[in-house]
Amino acid sequence: MAGNGANGNGKSGLDEVSNAIIGTWLFFLYLLTIIISILMLSSYQIQARMQVVDVSGVSLSIWRLIELSESYALQEQEKETREQALEQAKAKLTGIEARIRELDAQYTPVFDEFYRDVRQFKGAYERANPDFRFVPLDRHRSSVKVLYEDVSGQIDEDNLDETLAQTFADLTTRFAAGDDIFRNISSAKKNAATVTEEIEQDRDNLAEAAERVRLGVFGIIGADPRYAGLNENEKAQLQDAVSEFSSLKNIFWRVPYSLAIMPTEILVLFLVLAMGVLGSTIFITQLFFRRDKYQSKIDDDLNLAFFFSRPWFGAITALSIFVLAKAGVLFLTDPTSQSGQATLSPFFISFIAIISGLFSEQAIQAIKKAAEEWFRNQNTFADRWGIGLNQALEKSGRDKASFASATGIPIETVEAWFAEEKPVAPDKQDILSAWLEAPVRTLFTDIPPNANRGDTPTVDGDQVTEGNPSQKP
Repeated sequence: MAGNGANGNGKSGLDEVSNAIIGTWLFFLYLLTIIISILMLSSYQIQARMQVVDVSGVSLSIWRLIELSESYALQEQEKETREQALEQAKAKLTGIEARIRELDAQYTPVFDEFYRDVRQFKGAYERANPDFRFVPLDRHRSSVKVLYEDVSGQIDEDNLDETLAQTFADLTTRFAAGDDIFRNISSAKKNAATVTEEIEQDRDNLAEAAERVRLGVFGIIGADPRYAGLNENEKAQLQDAVSEFSSLKNIFWRVPYSLAIMPTEILVLFLVLAMGVLGSTIFITQLFFRRDKYQSKIDDDLNLAFFFSRPWFGAITALSIFVLAKAGVLFLTDPTSQSGQATLSPFFISFIAIISGLFSEQAIQAIKKAAEEWFRNQNTFADRWGIGLNQALEKSGRDKASFASATGIPIETVEAWFAEEKPVAPDKQDILSAWLEAPVRTLFTDIPPNANRGDTPTVDGDQVTEGNPSQKP
């Protein structure tokens, strides 16, 4: 008894671990498949909506949309570049103006007392040379530099005593330092004037770029001769399409944009796989939360390996069903419309993929049934009945007599073929197919015309006449 209790506790512990692992796995699957399904489905719808836009009688392709979007992006990039250039020029001007103020602050202490010291030097020089007098300047106060140059040009440095020579050397040093600052100030002011002109030019360039961005696609297509014949409604449609398409670049790290420019066929396949996984996830979730009903199966068959492998089995099943649907084998759409240009609704595709993942076992049976039917019809080396000969003959506008005459086959035999009184030999099947210009698979069948004849059968008490689609074999 104790041993059984221990085993029961051990099994309970294992069940709790398994439930935790399966629950985490289901959460991860739902999160992953929902995100992928939303992205794929929205991208598919965007492509489909873009193709609705009609440009001069031609549907707007995703590649032309990319071209217009890139041209529009280049205009926006140019605007941003102009804005950056303007801001940089303003920052440069601000720096130059700060430098001018800094130089002014350096220049002022140098020359604040320079004028007074030059005047004192003039007086000392005249006292040391009684016979000498400086020629006065008319407007010497307007420039300290002019004052110094006037003084230095009138004195005789050889007649300077030691004190005056020292004073003059000090004035010369101070003047040179101030003169360097003055030249720097002049150069800075010239640079400021140049940068100011650049700022004005950048403002003009930015205004032009902003106007092109404001015009958007209208401005682009206005300069492109390929769009010269568009009316205002078509231009507005292009503008809206490009704006919507360009906005995808700013969502979820450009993932929707990357998916939207993906070839439609690849995008559909990814959508089918994602929806197949989603359908299987729904299926195993039902089993997981109703484990009390399926307890015996969970213990025996529905182990961790099942829960981990079932979603991918659903994805492959969904892909197989989709391939059969596109091939027309399952006749989910009109077989006559199956071509390279035929497309299915993304919601219908999603529905087929989800139910294929949800009912993978039933889907496999449908695939097997379709395969058996197809292989049975591929037995081209047996005599077959001309079930579609009369319809093809009527469509071609020809007559049986001309066929008999051209091939040398007795008209009685030809009549028997068309009346389904005699099967057609394999080599004659190819001849009839070529003459009627119709595929062999639509003209002949392995099922004899009288295979279901006999006593009139009943279904639920009602008589079934020949040709009734509810007739049972």
